[in-house]
Amino acid sequence: MHGGPVVTCVIPNLRMTKWFGFRGRIVAVPALDMCRSQMDVEILGDWRRLARELEGFHAVVTYGDYLREVGYALRRVGGLEWRNYSAGPPPG
Repeated sequence: MHGGPVVTCVIPNLRMTKWFGFRGRIVAVPALDMCRSQMDVEILGDWRRLARELEGFHAVVTYGDYLREVGYALRRVGGLEWRNYSAGPPPG
């Protein structure tokens, strides 16, 4: 992973019934003695609300902004709650 470009972060809760998503930017890539994939991500969105509401601890991170597509797919599956914490277009 490398820093700079916009990333999409999606985090399901443990029951996979609620999905939390936000747009971010990788600001650092540490090498700590823990998970294989490590990155510090700046949250481009309502981080206070995300911190209050987040359930789950494993994230899927991909380069690019795919929040709209993820939300669309989860609505199509049905029975799943989607919470997008980065409303609006990505920063310039």
